[in-house]
Amino acid sequence: MIYLWIKRIVLICLLGVILSLFVTLFSGEIQAYKLRNQNQQTAQGETPPAAVMEEIQNLKEEIKLDPTDASAYSSLGDLYFEAAKYNHALTLYKKAVEINGSDTNYRNNLAICYHLTGQDSKAFYQLNKALKIKPNSQNLWLTLGVISYETARTMNQAGDSKTQVEHYLSLSQKALKKAYLINPSSSAGEKAEKYYKSVFK
Repeated sequence: MIYLWIKRIVLICLLGVILSLFVTLFSGEIQAYKLRNQNQQTAQGETPPAAVMEEIQNLKEEIKLDPTDASAYSSLGDLYFEAAKYNHALTLYKKAVEINGSDTNYRNNLAICYHLTGQDSKAFYQLNKALKIKPNSQNLWLTLGVISYETARTMNQAGDSKTQVEHYLSLSQKALKKAYLINPSSSAGEKAEKYYKSVFK
């Protein structure tokens, strides 16, 4: 019984670390509305702060006025992402990509949401499409590196094929190195280096 409780606590802590790592790595790339002077998050189903509710309402009105405004869908998705409402954010990013599939930021955000909702194959599809459009995007390579590593780790824990695990680990290393080498002194380059060193010691 004690063993089961310890196992659950370790799993919860692990999930918390993964979530915080994603929020830290992508806070600069995903232009989410910042919850200023608010200590409460809406991830637990709490009522969002008034300023956020107002911003959400304004964006919904923009979408009503122009249902083809991809940036409005994306901005609304950013708000839901910031509140850890990943399924809501995913729906909005999907709409943004449907309207403007050439914007690699929309695809990058959509890929992250797919990963966070357990749909890794769709995440990789979006990243591959985006990299064909913008092959030297540091943010895309960084996202690919992180998601590849997390996928390998999940597969390893599930006892999946060692060959598949090694494939994703190799892909992660290549993607993180690529992200770093494009511009080592940029924010994305520094994040890629830091992440690489933290997981491939």
